[in-house]
Amino acid sequence: RRNMILGAILATDSNFDTALPLFTKVKHPEEAVDCELYTAAKTFALAQNFPKAIEIATIAIDRSNEQKCLEIRASCYSTMARFSDARQDYETLARTKPLWASDYLAKEATLLSRMNKPNEALVVAERAVKADPTDCGAQMVKGACLEQLGRYGEAVEVLTITRNLAKKTVS
Repeated sequence: RRNMILGAILATDSNFDTALPLFTKVKHPEEAVDCELYTAAKTFALAQNFPKAIEIATIAIDRSNEQKCLEIRASCYSTMARFSDARQDYETLARTKPLWASDYLAKEATLLSRMNKPNEALVVAERAVKADPTDCGAQMVKGACLEQLGRYGEAVEVLTITRNLAKKTVS
């Protein structure tokens, strides 16, 4: 328990290299509180120990559907090419955190595009845009999907919208 607490304190201060050996020594991570689990999962993910990051994040997710741990787990799944698992987490995030749905759906659409499923990717990208039409990231993913499908005229239109939204955001 002491290693988990000290590791969490160090990781909170971005001292991940020092926190990692402490988290590695923890025998019962299920006894930790959610914020400790999050910092441990983040530390393992940064150290590219994705299976351990997933294991720790899953404890917090099972306990309280912890948003940040779902994000970490989805990212780890994606990095490990476990795309269907990553998609499930992004769908859960989009459903349970509607204010951020466009971002999560855009990430899912990007996964589908990487899996060479451009039609499915476009459907999810359109859901992302519908969730927040002012999200230039979602618009950009939609444009990329249209380009991948060879629908260049539509892609140019959407990417022009993306550019205009980005200009507004910057100003």
